[in-house]
Amino acid sequence: MNVKIYPGKAHGLVSCPPSKSLLHRAIICAALAKGKSKIYNISLSDDIMATINCLKALGAKILIENNHIVVNGIEDFGEIRKILLTKESASTLRFLIPLCTLFKNKIVIEGSSDLFKRPLDVYEDIFNKQNLGFKKIGNRLLLDGNLQSGEYLLHGNISSQFVSGLLFLLPLLEAPSTIKIIPPLVSKGYIDLTIDVLKAFGITIMKRSETEFYIPALQIYKTKDYFCEGDFSQAAFFAALGTINGDVECQNIVRESLQPDKKILDILEDFHAQIIKTPSGYRFIESKMTMADIDITNCPDLGPILACIVTKSSKPIVIKGVGRLVYKESNRLVAICDNLQKFGIETELISSDELKIYPSDIKVEEDINSYNDHRIFMAFAVLATIADKPVTIKNYECINKSYPEFLRDLEKLGVRIEYLNEKGD
Repeated sequence: MNVKIYPGKAHGLVSCPPSKSLLHRAIICAALAKGKSKIYNISLSDDIMATINCLKALGAKILIENNHIVVNGIEDFGEIRKILLTKESASTLRFLIPLCTLFKNKIVIEGSSDLFKRPLDVYEDIFNKQNLGFKKIGNRLLLDGNLQSGEYLLHGNISSQFVSGLLFLLPLLEAPSTIKIIPPLVSKGYIDLTIDVLKAFGITIMKRSETEFYIPALQIYKTKDYFCEGDFSQAAFFAALGTINGDVECQNIVRESLQPDKKILDILEDFHAQIIKTPSGYRFIESKMTMADIDITNCPDLGPILACIVTKSSKPIVIKGVGRLVYKESNRLVAICDNLQKFGIETELISSDELKIYPSDIKVEEDINSYNDHRIFMAFAVLATIADKPVTIKNYECINKSYPEFLRDLEKLGVRIEYLNEKGD
């Protein structure tokens, strides 16, 4: 289905959904703790449901209540005959691959064809070095064998999800392990996020330096009642909406968060945006901003919405660190450039890792392609509110991956949205 979004100011208050990054991690930790844990403040996006269903297939008992999840952890790492269905969730796939090696038999993981186009080389190399089975057949992955403790050497320019996946597993093994990362280390904030959630569930990771982690052996996950804080990755869309086109208050976000995407606050403050701290979050007010070049190396998910924000700049802006956008749910670099051009904004890739954006008046001549990517859809939905006429964006169902309530929350802020059939009628 497609939607038509009409230009107009946004005003009001929105409660940000819980952090998807934290929910994934907390549910996995709870599933590894013998006994009952409760996780509060939940949102059942497609990615989170993928993690829940895979953990249930691995033996966890998970019950979804109105505002929380009850998790009874895996009791027996014996033989599992069910296929793990990860759908399109890279977090689910990369977090659970190491944990699958705790079981005594071969494990089959299945996902979308697009998911299996995303890199898994890091794990494949590790499995090959330990003479374990790692075989990709179409949109299936066959795993056979048990990962061993020891020293793991990983390149830092890969996704931090591989490091996090190992951090979930290694504390359970019979001997200590070390993870050493070859600089540069990107998205290190997500590793810190994993370590913090592990700590909440009783697991100790010793950080010897920014690039070396010592993992003691024979640790035990403990049950925990865990409250999931609001998601800065999603709050960024409303922060952008407020500062370029209205007055929007985002509740349920805290600056003390370890989420890397809280960087949106620093960036907007550097741009001299009007931001007011409120008792439960932040209020973002339309501002005449003074913008400068940005580096998204450690917060790549902010790339699409920042590309839309800087269209309001009075001068060309360079976004650095865009190389990693190629390997997301879509090739986000291509998606950003294509859709900005449809909004009348020229772009230039001045290196493989730097994108230059040339701001001008927003004039839309074509429908916008979501590329079946939730963050591309949401970013350009925000930009559509300042277009010269209504904008049609294709395939809004992609928001179910992370934020099913996004369009409903936009409407609460006064944005007019028309839902279309595939013919645009």
